[in-house]
Amino acid sequence: MGPVNALDTPDLDGDGCNDIVVASGIDASGSIGVIMSLGDDAFAFEAAFTTDAFEGCPASLATSDIDGDAIPDIVVGTGCIVTVGRVLALASGG
Repeated sequence: MGPVNALDTPDLDGDGCNDIVVASGIDASGSIGVIMSLGDDAFAFEAAFTTDAFEGCPASLATSDIDGDAIPDIVVGTGCIVTVGRVLALASGG
């Protein structure tokens, strides 16, 4: 993970605890990191997604249910090239 460019704190798994989504990177590469809350102020790294397919480093992100499945999705804006990508959330039973 490189320098943090953006973050959001949605409840990704519906457990009532805010999780952390981090956009990081520099130049034309980067990643989106997902850190899940375990409750009691404890967190665990869940996953990282490369932003290489978006053709730019992640400059901003937002979370919202954009496909209507009641699960927050991650929307990423890049700063190097004008591109917007999205990572759709998959239900994990969490």
